Amino acid sequence: RNILFLPLQANATSDTLGPVLAHMLSHAYFVSPRPWLDEGVAQWIALQWIEQRAGHAAAIGQMDSRRAALALAETSDPGIDPGQSLINTWSDIYYRDKAAYVLWMLRDITGDTHFAQALQTYNPANDHEASYFQSLLQKTSGKDLEWFFDDWVYRDRGLPDLRIVSAYSRPILNRNSTGTNYLVSVEVQNDGFCSAEVPVTVESASSSQTKELLVPSHSSAVLRVLADSKPRHVLVNDGSVPEVQSSRHEQAILAAP
Repeated sequence: RNILFLPLQANATSDTLGPVLAHMLSHAYFVSPRPWLDEGVAQWIALQWIEQRAGHAAAIGQMDSRRAALALAETSDPGIDPGQSLINTWSDIYYRDKAAYVLWMLRDITGDTHFAQALQTYNPANDHEASYFQSLLQKTSGKDLEWFFDDWVYRDRGLPDLRIVSAYSRPILNRNSTGTNYLVSVEVQNDGFCSAEVPVTVESASSSQTKELLVPSHSSAVLRVLADSKPRHVLVNDGSVPEVQSSRHEQAILAAP
């Protein structure tokens, strides 16, 4: 039988106790022989509590508070230093902090419903292969996640290192009810060894839209977005994907030359 002891503090609030309780209770409902799932899901559940209670930015901020330590622990060159894969890790900064990031990203990639279905379907008695959880997620979401698990779970390829190469817009011929439409083109470079799917947000005077962009390692990718008013700036990564340095990149959108 599990017993939870909490300190008696006069100034304790639900905002401080909530994540702790969510973490502890998750262990009662989700058990895995794999530390990165057993502890990672508990960390992720605590983040979900923060997101529901204080908002998305607060949950991202909680993860980002551990990003610098994770970046220091990560390998900078997998060819020289193989690092620690989540499957074989012995360090809590991996099976807790990195695992929480990984589960957050998987939720974003597969969607809330499909991710929840995979967690509910998970049976620790059936987890005999490292690919078991991947197979559950692929079955519920219908997506090929091999690239993600290969870079983030089965191997340690460090963290992505992103930067905005360019962000341009140009007016296009067809018009909407408020005026001219614009085609926005954003190029993102990844100088790291790890591929990443990151949110890219384009903001204009009257609207904001976010789309996901997969940026392979040591390569670049381009996202094109249609805006219904003149775009102002772009945000690449909102902190949900851990990077070597800053996990947020903002730049003004210029008129195409």
